[in-house]
Amino acid sequence: MASANSEAGAESWAHSTRSAEASLQVTDAIRAHIEARKAWANIPPKRNRTKSFPFSTWLYRKRNLVERFFNRLKNCRRIATRYDKRQDNYIAGIKLIALRIWMQSYESTA
Repeated sequence: MASANSEAGAESWAHSTRSAEASLQVTDAIRAHIEARKAWANIPPKRNRTKSFPFSTWLYRKRNLVERFFNRLKNCRRIATRYDKRQDNYIAGIKLIALRIWMQSYESTA
């Protein structure tokens, strides 16, 4: 019975090791693609990496803020489905919703 458990544990460890290696290869492929386009990948490094890459926490936080803002914009059905056909009405809607999001974020701190 103990040998069956140890075999299952060894198999699980081998699977997790293969998964980690595969994820490192995928990350390397993403970094290579970004470098080929002459851009800079701001991907946070994992602890098990042997190579170190440049990473800016400040830039990562700012990118996260922008991403969250666009996700909040998409919560409004009118913007997400592009309900307005005219560009000026659509932009005006985005501005109004952005203002609403901004006011809600400062409402709780006042």
